[in-house]
Amino acid sequence: MARSRYSDLKSRRSLCIVSSLGGKAHFPVDRDYRAHLKENPGSTEKSTCNYLKAVNKQDKKKFKNMAITGTVNAQCSHVFILSSVDLHYGEKFSNGDYALVSSLRLYNGRGKMTFELRFEIDDVDEMATYDIACEYTIHLESRIAKNFPDVLVKVKKMRWGVPSLHIQGHQEDCMYKYGTAYLSCVGHLHGETAEQWWPEANQLGPHVRQMNNGHRQDTIIDHQNDWNYKKTAGIGEMLASELRRGKQQFEEKLRHFNGLSASAGDLVKKWKIMDRTPRRVGKDIISVYRHNTIPSQQAIYQRMLAEDERFEGSMVPRNRIARFINDALMIEEDQCVNPIFLFNRSQQDLQSLASEIAKRRSKLKARLTAWRREQREIMPQVGDKVALQSQQLPSIQLEHERLFLPSDFVEVERQELRLGTLGSEEARWREGQAFGALRATQSVVKTLRALLDHTARHDRQQKQRSRAGDQLRDIIRRRDFRMGTYDVARKAMIALGSLEPGPQSSFPPLSIADTFMKSVIKKRQLGDSHLTDGRWFTMTASSSTPSQSTQQSSGSTKTPPIMSGTQMPKRKINTSRTVKVQPVTAEETAQKAEARSEGWLWRDLGKMGKLTSEEMDEWSQESDRVQWFRAEAEVERWREHVEMRLAELLRSIRSFRKWDTVWTELADGVQAGYCAYAKQKAHMNRCRAERCEALLEAAGYKELLQPGASLVQYVIAKRARQPLY
Repeated sequence: MARSRYSDLKSRRSLCIVSSLGGKAHFPVDRDYRAHLKENPGSTEKSTCNYLKAVNKQDKKKFKNMAITGTVNAQCSHVFILSSVDLHYGEKFSNGDYALVSSLRLYNGRGKMTFELRFEIDDVDEMATYDIACEYTIHLESRIAKNFPDVLVKVKKMRWGVPSLHIQGHQEDCMYKYGTAYLSCVGHLHGETAEQWWPEANQLGPHVRQMNNGHRQDTIIDHQNDWNYKKTAGIGEMLASELRRGKQQFEEKLRHFNGLSASAGDLVKKWKIMDRTPRRVGKDIISVYRHNTIPSQQAIYQRMLAEDERFEGSMVPRNRIARFINDALMIEEDQCVNPIFLFNRSQQDLQSLASEIAKRRSKLKARLTAWRREQREIMPQVGDKVALQSQQLPSIQLEHERLFLPSDFVEVERQELRLGTLGSEEARWREGQAFGALRATQSVVKTLRALLDHTARHDRQQKQRSRAGDQLRDIIRRRDFRMGTYDVARKAMIALGSLEPGPQSSFPPLSIADTFMKSVIKKRQLGDSHLTDGRWFTMTASSSTPSQSTQQSSGSTKTPPIMSGTQMPKRKINTSRTVKVQPVTAEETAQKAEARSEGWLWRDLGKMGKLTSEEMDEWSQESDRVQWFRAEAEVERWREHVEMRLAELLRSIRSFRKWDTVWTELADGVQAGYCAYAKQKAHMNRCRAERCEALLEAAGYKELLQPGASLVQYVIAKRARQPLY
């Protein structure tokens, strides 16, 4: 339901004249409607949602000298206006009830309904969205049973959600109970399409402000009919466009979800059997889409440091050759780490950094000297090259000294030096090095995402910001280092011939964009459905995921009416809350730009303190679980979106064909003028049906246009061929 900004100034004569349509159009009979409002005054129940509290505090003085303060519309998801009612002194539940009931009564009195898809009638429900659904639906059935018992059965079968934009102003619990992204069989429904009528309504408002009540309603009805007609004329192109977009998004989301599932391994079996339905425990809503374990910022950072150290020693040698190559990889890593300390020394001339650099260089020199002795025995063929390098002037720094591993030579040189066997062993270790670097990158990026959420919400004081800035810079440095290690391992495998170059290889190039991660701490944000986490989430899967094609299923939900309001509180964004740290790379700036003002909604943070190592492990696994379930929900919604657009296109074709038949029959046995008019209407609907058929065929669904084709059977077969992971 949408609240439009029509208003009417008070006058004695304005209420005496009623609409000439007598309740047969969008507006009800004014006398009956006013009697309903008189019997059902506004609710005095205390609101429990932040959004409703803001709405209730609105200034009522703006309604002074107004007999009508606006209208409420009930509309379908395609923005066809179904019913309208006037508002008197603000928006009340009784206004919404009458608009809802008027739209539901459109199907009454027409005999028994038949269903083309042959569903059981109990399986078909109504889905509606309303910006205050969390409060509106609490006593909805009791109000309907009292005032409109004829539609009570339909209302009991309805499900409710809150539009995606308005839900950002609600409590976080509302997201997991009423968020359309987590409701099944609704498709990709954001619920905000009702707002699209507003620009037209706002232009019309000043023109009808001083009309009498009847003339005002008739004028509004004329414009709403014009709006509905234009929507009817363009529905084929709109549905085809939505179908193409849905197919593209579904394929992308399915590939990402299957990659996540492969990376999660055995955890998927545990997650699959978990209930997706939100449940209330105490005062909180518990959901699989919600993060329930919240550690402190320091605990998250310390866990990342421990994991990063563990990844460094994850490769254990088993024999002399393996130990030799493993030591070489460790020396390479030290050669990459030392320049970072040298850079820090150039920025801050501290004695502690100078001592650290000297200690690291001494350790690297001793390690390299011992490794060279081992190399003389295992790789005597490269002795001349090592000696030549040591005689160069000026002398090469330890950090830039080449080790002369098999990957440092081209294929012809390896054959001449007889390094083929050693090269194969190095390739095996390089593959392990690449996997280890990816795992380390995952740990660091998850920590970076969590700390960015935390700092955007909680760090206010200079001390907190300074600490957060230091930690963020350190995390970004570690991320770049791990990505560099992966790049070195990948290039070595390409040089050794064990890996094909290019983005389609088992170890594709890794960029900053591939490390993008949507927050699993914050509630779902606007636009998340069109964003996909970076490729690094799926690169560590045990096997590659084949490309997926679009799959469709039967939507068992009718076209959902949308109920949305206009009184969402407008929050002023405090830009000073953003932590300003010097970016090490351009990615940090991108991460900050991506962060939204809402940040991390922490619960009872002050009581929690540091978590144990077991609890931190649980937090890390819970982050993976939330990410997996949210990805699953996105796949399901886009699959349903495609299926619903197919059903609606087929329904549009049947509707236009039916109108063609009706107008053709009406053209028989009437006057010439009537006959010409009827034939023109029949031809118009025939052309629309043919246009929809052409669009459906162009989208790749020609088989659904064949006689006897069943969308239900098509969807069942499609889902069977392409199940989720």
